[in-house]
Amino acid sequence: MVKDEGDKKMKTRKFFFLILVLIPLLVLSAFGTLAEGYPGEDIRLQAQSAGRVVGKTAVKEMSAIPGIDDVIAPQAAAVDETPTDVTLKVRVPTNCRVGPGKNYDRVSVLHTGRTAKVVAQDETGYYWLIENPEGEGTCWVWGYYATLTGPVSSLPIGELQPEPTEVTLQVRVPTNCRVGPGKKYDQVSVLHTGITAKVIARDATGFYWVIENPEGSGACWVWGYYATLTGPTLSLPIEDRP
Repeated sequence: MVKDEGDKKMKTRKFFFLILVLIPLLVLSAFGTLAEGYPGEDIRLQAQSAGRVVGKTAVKEMSAIPGIDDVIAPQAAAVDETPTDVTLKVRVPTNCRVGPGKNYDRVSVLHTGRTAKVVAQDETGYYWLIENPEGEGTCWVWGYYATLTGPVSSLPIGELQPEPTEVTLQVRVPTNCRVGPGKKYDQVSVLHTGITAKVIARDATGFYWVIENPEGSGACWVWGYYATLTGPTLSLPIEDRP
């Protein structure tokens, strides 16, 4: 009997000893499992291994965190579309002249549908200096039928050529030059296209002009219907009819 009771006591002690050993192991194992499954641990570890600070988390590259591109999208830079050149179009064909006004010779014609670059303006704001639409250099157009685009206020004031003192005339079709203003007067010569004649006087009606004879000496009269005049026509004296 004594032996059996001793064996029971020994077994009881071993049992309690095993329990004491197993309990700490079970507790450690439970804490280890929780630590491995801590929410967001992978993201936190990725952030700590990088180096740039965002909030309280250090990251090296924002792209290292899944989905970050959806949160911080790069913004496209705004494009400045403000025009720097001034351009001009006309609603009707407009003469382009050496200077700003009818007193100056015609250089070319700016036709509708064409765009011309404007390089200067006159002091009145009525005329614009443009690149010659039919050749080299520049010429002046009247702005009455013009539409301008661009920073007009930035245009400089153009340098003007001296205003012509003589009046000249050209015709679009060959025109008879007569002793007087009208068909009842004898023909003296013919003013052909491409020839520039000097005008020395005008008729009171403004329909006829006295020019230097294009084919000889003296003067003769031409009808002004097909004529283009250049210069200060109002300064011409009025010639009496013969």
